[in-house]
Amino acid sequence: SIGLPSKFYNSLEGDVLIIHYRIVDQTELSILGTVQTFPETKLAPDTVDTILAKLPSQSLYPGDEFDIQIRSAFRKFLKTAEFKVNVQEGLSLVGHNLPKIDGNSVFLGTVDRESQQASISLARMQSVTAETQNKPTNEVLLTLRVHVKNSLKANASITLQGLRFKDGNEALLSPKVTSSLLTRVR
Repeated sequence: SIGLPSKFYNSLEGDVLIIHYRIVDQTELSILGTVQTFPETKLAPDTVDTILAKLPSQSLYPGDEFDIQIRSAFRKFLKTAEFKVNVQEGLSLVGHNLPKIDGNSVFLGTVDRESQQASISLARMQSVTAETQNKPTNEVLLTLRVHVKNSLKANASITLQGLRFKDGNEALLSPKVTSSLLTRVR
């Protein structure tokens, strides 16, 4: 794995990068292979009042597991949240974690998880400000563990559906969009 400055990737968006190598004490370069480049998907600055999940952009193979963080993009901290997650055939939900701060759970809730879907209902453990924030809170609500089965199809998808959200004053918050997914499973 090689990390390069983001400026380098911006100029290569959608291009193929050719990897060369040279053995010490030799002058000739050899071609190792090519790598397809993909831009990092970023949240549009005006995406607010929704929940979102960032999916892995790397290639996934049978037996791989990865985490999906479900985050709040509301301008108020959530007191309660209800949402669903569905994964297509070839992917399986195998675990979940609720966020903790200093070892204390942020939310108490239920996660009814089956192989390909989860229904989540969360309530914040501590009181929270009901004040509107200057920007989306970007707070982790839940992390789901996903397993790649042998039957994964190209461009398998994950659906995130926001159902009901309340702020610290128990006011119902209306999502501008049901949910947002950043990047995709390849």
